Amino acid sequence: MWLFDMLRSLFRRWYLLTGFLVLAAGATIYTLQTVSVTYSAKGSLLLMPAASTVGPGGNPYLFLGGMAQALDVVSAKVSAEEVRKPVLDAYPKATFTAEPDRSNSGSVILVSVRGQDREQVLGELKAVMQVASATLTELQDAQSVPAPSRITIETLVVDKQPGIDAKGRTTAVLATAGGGVAAALLLTGFVDGRLLARTTGNSADGGSDTGQTSSDMGGRRLKSRILSRIGGVQGGNNSGPGQRQSTEVGG
Repeated sequence: MWLFDMLRSLFRRWYLLTGFLVLAAGATIYTLQTVSVTYSAKGSLLLMPAASTVGPGGNPYLFLGGMAQALDVVSAKVSAEEVRKPVLDAYPKATFTAEPDRSNSGSVILVSVRGQDREQVLGELKAVMQVASATLTELQDAQSVPAPSRITIETLVVDKQPGIDAKGRTTAVLATAGGGVAAALLLTGFVDGRLLARTTGNSADGGSDTGQTSSDMGGRRLKSRILSRIGGVQGGNNSGPGQRQSTEVGG
């Protein structure tokens, strides 16, 4: 029953429904244009053991397991505020994390960058990887580590094109569209109900006024009849003595 009444309201006030749906469409388009997608890019840096550790003709990849302490120190330094702030100031529309890659046993620093601007994401990724290399050099310079004992850093992989994450925008657009359609239906039904209630009230008031007018007219007619009869009776009483007096004079 409620559904049938709602459908009747929608058909009856189709112009209101159309207007509300146009507003909902406008809000959806605005959301689509203002909510940006998120771009992401990743890069990996590999800490290599010192030449003195590997030895002449040695394979450095066999010594990656002993780099855990150096890996944690470099990652913590790159993530420190004094290192992060200049990078974030240069690329305000992106943010990054630099942390050890625990998914493998090697000494890998995983750099992840996310932001709403494609060029800034790629630029910040490149900047962070350069900062990581410079940070390692500064740490060893501060300890006056000789060249044969220095740890080096190499770039493993780096994204040349960022990935696109449109999940947030899709969710916002769907929520806006769904909420707009629901609001259009409910508002149309509400306005239709108010208009019908006002029309019914006016009709009831008009009928009451008509009945009251008829009653007043009937009352006035009854009053006129009563007054006429009273006047006739008074006229009859006044003519009685006059007629008797004239009769007596004549006699």
